[in-house]
Amino acid sequence: SVLVHNRSGDMTQVIGVVNRSPRAQATVETAIMIPILILLLAALVQVVVVVRDQVQVVRVTSAAARAVMVEPDEQTARAAADAVRGDLELEKVELRGGRAPGDHVDVSVVARPQQVRLVGVAISRMRLSERLTVRVEG
Repeated sequence: SVLVHNRSGDMTQVIGVVNRSPRAQATVETAIMIPILILLLAALVQVVVVVRDQVQVVRVTSAAARAVMVEPDEQTARAAADAVRGDLELEKVELRGGRAPGDHVDVSVVARPQQVRLVGVAISRMRLSERLTVRVEG
């Protein structure tokens, strides 16, 4: 420890004590690093959530495509997608192509990934999508 003081005339006034111990330095470094580590952990969790949601989008699109093979209309596709979506927020379930037996239909699903606090703002504009082409049975 170092004693810092000021001499004015005959009197000595203590201004403060500067502590330069290794424990104090470690405490300050820890206080600085903890918020950084929390942000890094939140970013890692956000990446895992986006990957999980993308896998869910593939499952939802497959379910919608299977339903469209038998009954090719948007309500059927949406109902099949809603049945397996879990907590995924679907923005769009869309069909393109012919609806007659033997025609090919593109089934597209677009969803928003869930956002993790602290870092979710970084992906607020991100959309997850998947498209499958199936043949209408008949």
